[in-house]
Amino acid sequence: MESPPAHPRLLRRLASVLRGEVPATELEALRAAGRGVYQAYLDAEQMQVELAAQGTHPFLASAVLRTQLLCTWNAYVLQVLGEALIDGDYRASPVTAGYLPPVTFEQSWACLVQVEPWLARCRRAMGDPSYDVVRDVELPVPLPAWVVVEDYPLQHLQALAHAAAEVGARAAVALGAVLTAGRPPEGQATRVTAAQGMVAPADSTVASVLPLLQSSGGGEELHELVANRLQDALQQYFEVGQRLRMDVRQPARTQSAGPVRLPGPAEPGFDMWCLTAPEVAARLGADRKAQQALARLWRLDPDPRQTLALQARLLAAVRDGKVRRALDPDGQPGSMHACPWSPVYEVARTVRLAGRRLRPLTQFALEVSAGKVEATGTFVRRVVTGPFSRTSRLRYRLREQE
Repeated sequence: MESPPAHPRLLRRLASVLRGEVPATELEALRAAGRGVYQAYLDAEQMQVELAAQGTHPFLASAVLRTQLLCTWNAYVLQVLGEALIDGDYRASPVTAGYLPPVTFEQSWACLVQVEPWLARCRRAMGDPSYDVVRDVELPVPLPAWVVVEDYPLQHLQALAHAAAEVGARAAVALGAVLTAGRPPEGQATRVTAAQGMVAPADSTVASVLPLLQSSGGGEELHELVANRLQDALQQYFEVGQRLRMDVRQPARTQSAGPVRLPGPAEPGFDMWCLTAPEVAARLGADRKAQQALARLWRLDPDPRQTLALQARLLAAVRDGKVRRALDPDGQPGSMHACPWSPVYEVARTVRLAGRRLRPLTQFALEVSAGKVEATGTFVRRVVTGPFSRTSRLRYRLREQE
């Protein structure tokens, strides 16, 4: 007697587990939330076309329109890249549609999570003529950091190539619109030549990797080569689009007051919650386990002065406008789930912390942990970068194994 056929969902789940893939449910919701970018992008482009018909050079468009064009371009590229990665994997492996390899999930999430913030900047500019995006974030912004793995799945690389072709075509249209508009305004010619000098090599790079993607004998080294080339091309296109839409010269830098020294554990005024996100400190202030966890952290820190100095430099970067609190898709500030429950930040302008150079729009947090210090002597004090995801779990780290 034959067994009844397994449920398709069960088969899909089993196949995804065997391949080490992760559910894409939250990612699909993020993708759906950003799909309005396509209409916003077309609307902005139509306004530019109408302006050109009136004889106005794109570089002389109003500040509001230039901001609208810039923000929708950035959101558009991020949405295209994020969706291409998802769809590319689904096409290559229909049996596990709804699940993705971790590298594809993480890269797509890193792109899609930035779409809504760029659309929000666009809406803000349209409603507030005084809004200056150049003061809000350092331009040109890079694409989200690339997720690095030992070997990229072939469908991941094919998706990058698909996205590069689409984004490259849009970049070419933007460049063509500027070139046909006639002589650029005084002092702006270098923007055009710089864009031309970036598009041509990127086009050549994309063309050169297409035969490599069709090779059946590609191994880890070839995949890494292809990934690096496509990532470089995508970054070039992304930057070109920004430079063509807005003069990305930054405002003059103001003198920083520098870090303010924070009192140590044995000094008057010491606050053991100083590393904790304010909203978390308010919520856990009376929690005895949280107090014990923080007391353990500071007791086992072999050099609390170094920890506090790092925190002081971070707070100085916040005061200088280089760093700000990162917000989740619901607009709420995020924090780490483990003691000391540090805030999650977003970089506005390139900053260096704990020996790391952090680029604009990178999400990061300070990880400070006693971990297994009692057994190994290892105390963790470092910057960790996102993307981060929400969790309801709360870790106290009262014991070494935590």
